[in-house]
Amino acid sequence: SYSPSTLPSGTPTTNVSDGPSQSPSGTPNMTPSSTPSGAPVGVPSTTPSVVPSTTPSSNTPSTTPSVNPSVVPGHPTKEPSASLAPSYSPSTLPSGRTNIIQSAPPSSSLVGLSNALQLSQQNGVTFSSSAIPSQSPSVTPKRIVGSTVLPSTQFCEPLSANTNTCSASDSEPFCRPYRQTDHCAFQDSFLSLIRNRKDTYTSDPLSLRSGGYWYDLIDDKLGGKLFAEEENIASPALKYCSANIFNGLDSFVPPASGGFVVKAVGFHSNKGIFVLPQGFDSIELLSGKVMSKADVQDALVASRAARVIIEDYVSGESPNTLPNEYKFHMFNGTVGSIVYVSNPGTPCACFAELDPSWNRIDNEGCFSPGNGPVTNGQCIHIDRTKKQPKQMKGMDLCSSVPPLDPSLLVKLTTTAQTVSQRVGVYMRVDMFVSNGSPIIGEFTAGHTGGKVHCSAPIDKTTGCADSCHLGKLWSGNGGTLSHGGPSTALPTSLVGFSDATWEQKCATKMASIKSP
Repeated sequence: SYSPSTLPSGTPTTNVSDGPSQSPSGTPNMTPSSTPSGAPVGVPSTTPSVVPSTTPSSNTPSTTPSVNPSVVPGHPTKEPSASLAPSYSPSTLPSGRTNIIQSAPPSSSLVGLSNALQLSQQNGVTFSSSAIPSQSPSVTPKRIVGSTVLPSTQFCEPLSANTNTCSASDSEPFCRPYRQTDHCAFQDSFLSLIRNRKDTYTSDPLSLRSGGYWYDLIDDKLGGKLFAEEENIASPALKYCSANIFNGLDSFVPPASGGFVVKAVGFHSNKGIFVLPQGFDSIELLSGKVMSKADVQDALVASRAARVIIEDYVSGESPNTLPNEYKFHMFNGTVGSIVYVSNPGTPCACFAELDPSWNRIDNEGCFSPGNGPVTNGQCIHIDRTKKQPKQMKGMDLCSSVPPLDPSLLVKLTTTAQTVSQRVGVYMRVDMFVSNGSPIIGEFTAGHTGGKVHCSAPIDKTTGCADSCHLGKLWSGNGGTLSHGGPSTALPTSLVGFSDATWEQKCATKMASIKSP
């Protein structure tokens, strides 16, 4: 690493930058009698441009150099261009556990959706070589572990070691999110706005109609079915409905083949839902028990449900499973965030909150509304002193989220935007996927009843966790603040819907359904 201050007489006269073309033919017969007192003055200022072609096989120096070189040979002086990153995610998910989210950003409007296939560089990944493939490899690589994907244990209580049989390549419960109080201004408090809107349309539904609003009608499961059919948006086919909860299933004739789902109307979070892939007298997926028609009927009565519908069963990736869910918070065509539910109805069920480009935004835990605005410097104050670990609808946060095929993300986004622009106001559009295409599950006007959300992207300017961003989208959505957006024309299929009794609604709908 240094040269003696007095050069041996046999030192080559060639400039050192040219580098030797081969190893020395002989070994020096002596070493300097004393160690130089300081750093050599003749150290080259740049890395040799020519590396020796061979390495001496013996005579390793007996002492350790006292001066390190200022430049390490062989290391590039700059990172390769980001343009050399892979241009899209593999279409087949790797089998190994991932701890990094790969981005597949969709546009926030229908006009720009064609650009969504141009993926951004993968979050947290840097490349140490210029030999980066320009397309997805033919053999799926192992995904890189990144520190930005797993929810922060500062705001989420890790679960004990899992003893379940969750797939190593899929999401699994990782931690229980802390429920914290944020202090957004009322007009920016997403949960406060939801509560206020619910109070409005439950206390005076006629005021909605006079203002041109009808979002409450598709919050009803039957109304949502009628709306989806009119708009030619795929949803599970309706097989039956009844307002006779005590023996309403008596007249239901199950299809000769294929399963179905029994849903009590007016409930959320899987309450009053019975998933029967093989029909009655077989395993009901949510309970894991064999249930007969009488068992389901008794359970409906016990739940105090007043109405019931039955629709086709749509399978998950494997037979006799439920499909993963994609719940889009929508504001007149703009995606606020996406709630992803993995392995629903199993011990491995978990959720994650993501932005429109499929990047996680749940690293700050979950939030309940407080009085505001209260600020902490440039940030809205989040009271983390009374944080409590609580599940979201019986689920914990996922360990990791598999990258989503960009074309599927475009399809899901397009469907959600189509619905949202038709509705106008804030609405959560819940979907799942069958044969590569989105299927509408239901429409939800009141996310968690205004109790909790887990969406807090980091503001790029201030560095603040912005738990108010969904509320800001609400207040900037036009129309009136109390409804969360502009009014739109009432769908033909819902004309008179709020005036008819449930028996009349069912009779009208059942008349259009062919017998199985």
